[in-house]
Amino acid sequence: LAQLETDAQVLTQDFADWPIEIQQALQDYGNPAGLSVAIVVGLNEDNTADIVFQDGVAATLPWHGISWANPFFDRGSFGPAPQSVDEVLTPGDIIYVMPITIGDWALAQLPDAQSALVSVDPHDAAITSLVGGLDFSLSKFNRASQAARQPGSSFKPFIYSAALEAGNTLATIVLDAPVVINSSALERLWRPVNYSGRFYGEQRVREAMVRSMNLASVRLLLNNTGVGFAINHLRPFGFNDSALPRNGSLALGGGNASPLDMAQAYAAFANGGYAVKPYVIGTIIGPDDEVLYRANPVVVCEECEPEEERRPAMSEALYPMLNVSSSNTATVVVDASSVATAPDVPTEESIIEVEALARMENLESLEQMAEFGETFRPDATTAPELFADINKAERIISAQNAFLIQDAMRDVVKRGTAVRARVLGRTDLSGKTGTSNDRRDAWFAGFNADLVAVVWVGYDDDLPLGPREEGSRTALPIWIEFARLALAGMPNHQLAVPEGIVTVRISKTTGCPAKAGHPFADVLFEKFREDHVPVCEDSGAINDIFNSAEEDEELF
Repeated sequence: LAQLETDAQVLTQDFADWPIEIQQALQDYGNPAGLSVAIVVGLNEDNTADIVFQDGVAATLPWHGISWANPFFDRGSFGPAPQSVDEVLTPGDIIYVMPITIGDWALAQLPDAQSALVSVDPHDAAITSLVGGLDFSLSKFNRASQAARQPGSSFKPFIYSAALEAGNTLATIVLDAPVVINSSALERLWRPVNYSGRFYGEQRVREAMVRSMNLASVRLLLNNTGVGFAINHLRPFGFNDSALPRNGSLALGGGNASPLDMAQAYAAFANGGYAVKPYVIGTIIGPDDEVLYRANPVVVCEECEPEEERRPAMSEALYPMLNVSSSNTATVVVDASSVATAPDVPTEESIIEVEALARMENLESLEQMAEFGETFRPDATTAPELFADINKAERIISAQNAFLIQDAMRDVVKRGTAVRARVLGRTDLSGKTGTSNDRRDAWFAGFNADLVAVVWVGYDDDLPLGPREEGSRTALPIWIEFARLALAGMPNHQLAVPEGIVTVRISKTTGCPAKAGHPFADVLFEKFREDHVPVCEDSGAINDIFNSAEEDEELF
C-alpha cells in the first residue's frame, strides 16, 4: 500500500511510543473485502516478517504466507518466485494481510480482476448465495446479475442438448479438424481452434464434450444441428435472444450471459428439464408476525404432470390394475387384457379412491399419514385438486435429454477439464469449464440435484486475464471451495435414470452398436434414448444392459 520513510528502530518500540504520524498513517486505510492493514516492523532470518496491526496488536507473517508474491510486470507476466523475505518486504511497508487459520496470516492484495458467484436451488431457482464482486464499498456493480460476458465453453452443454434434440446421440461421430468459415456476420474468415492447438480427428459427441473440443462442437452445430434449430432450442432456457450470435461462434459461447443467466439455464439440467426463474425474497413478515409478502415461484413438480405424460408410450399396455382386498392392500392383476373387455371392471381411478378411503379411516398418527402418502404418491392423474394451487414449472427439454447432458458433464468432472473437482470426493457432480476468446473470461458451472453454482472471473475492462488463465485453473478452484462448504454433510444426490434410457454396447470407433465378438479394445457402453439408438449396417442385435448385473468394462 505504501512505504513509510522512518527509522527502523522506531518500529521496534512499543506501539504506544510510536510517533503520532505513523499511527495515523495506519488508520488512513480501510479494510475492504475483510482484509486487515498492518505495517512491517522487522524481517527475520527464518524468512518470516514481524507486523503490527492498526490496533497495535503484533503478529508474525510466515514464509508460506509471503512466498506467493512473485514480481508483477504486466497482466499475465510475472518474475521468478522470491527466495527470501527481503525480496518482498521492507520494514515500514504498509500491507494488507488475510487470515489463513486462527493466528496464521498471509500477505494479501486487492486484485485487479473481479469474480462473481451465484448459486440456486434447481427445484425453484431460489438464490441461495450471490457474490457480485470483491467488495461493495469498492464497486457497486453486481457482476453476478449485471455483467454480460462471453460464457465460452461453459455454453456448450446447451448446444449439445440441441444436438440431441435434433436426433444426434452421445455416440454420434463428429470431426475435430481445421475449419474455415467465411462469415458476413463476423466480417472476416473465421478459423476457430482448440485451446491445445491440436486436432483430434473423428470423435464421439460425448468425448467432444468431455475434452471441450471447439472444432468438433462447431461442426456439430453447423452440420448436425443447425443454427436456427439451436436458437429455438435455447430460448426457453432464459437466455437473452438478442445476445445469441446467428453463426458458428454460438457453439463456442460467442454470445453474452451473466452468471445468473447461466445458473438459471443450468438448473434445467439439474432438475430434469424444467424452466425455473431465480428469486431472492421468499417471505416478508411484519412486526406482528403477519405475512406481508410471500413469493410464488415456479417449482418443479413431476407429480403435477398427468401420469400418461410421464410414462413412455410403449408401456401403456402394462399399466397395473389395483384390486382392493379385505386387508386394504393392493395386488396386481396380471391379465391386463380383461380391463379393456369387461365393462364391470372398476377404473384405476376409482380403485385408488376406494383404497385410499379404506386406509384413511385407520390412520391414527402423523407417522401413519406420512407412510400413507409415500405409498400412494398422489399425482395430477389421481388427485388433481392437490396440485391446483402449485405454480408449476414448464418442461423445456425431455427428462431423457437432461439426463444425457448431465451424464456427459459428469464425465467432465470424472476425467475431463474439470477433473480437479474430484478432490471433493463426490460422485454426483456434473459441470463444465469455460474460457472465452483471448482468455478474457474464466467460468465454471457445476451442479448436483440439490445445488447449481456458477463462478466467473475476469476484468471489468474486458482485458485478457493472462496466457495461463482458463476455467479449470482460475474459476474451478473458487467453485470447489464454495461447494466444499455448501455440500458439507449432504449425501450424494443425482437424478434417477428416467424411463426411456437404454445402455448399449458400442464400438468406440464408429459409435455403432457392437456385434458379439467385436474386438474388446474397441468396445464400451453408451447411454441412448431408446428411440435414438443408432442402426448401422454392421450392427448386431441391440441389448439394453442398463439394469444388468454385469460390471461395465469401461467407465465412460
